[in-house]
Amino acid sequence: MKVLSLLKKKIKEDEKIYFHTTGAFKGTTFGYLYVTEKQVVLVEVKPFGRMAVHNYEYSKFQNVDHDYAKLLGSENYMIYLKKSGLLGEKTERITHIPPRDFQDIYDFIKMQIR
Repeated sequence: MKVLSLLKKKIKEDEKIYFHTTGAFKGTTFGYLYVTEKQVVLVEVKPFGRMAVHNYEYSKFQNVDHDYAKLLGSENYMIYLKKSGLLGEKTERITHIPPRDFQDIYDFIKMQIR
């Protein structure tokens, strides 16, 4: 229930959620990944039951890229959201997207940014 109350603060009532899965933004803490028509939202589950919300609005990014890594038998699918910054390009990273959802989520985000 705590996740839903946090989502209500970031996602507008009329905004549609197209994908709900797991993921991570900084690569170390996992959470619930929501892909909407206007943004990507991750509710990060921190130790001791704390939660934090991260969101990236598509309108702030100019490009999207992806990568795949396999290390010690573990697969990691990543999406990079890129925007121009004061000193070059800034990249935000969404990692640990399940393989079954990755391609659909990547294609959807790419369509929204372009």
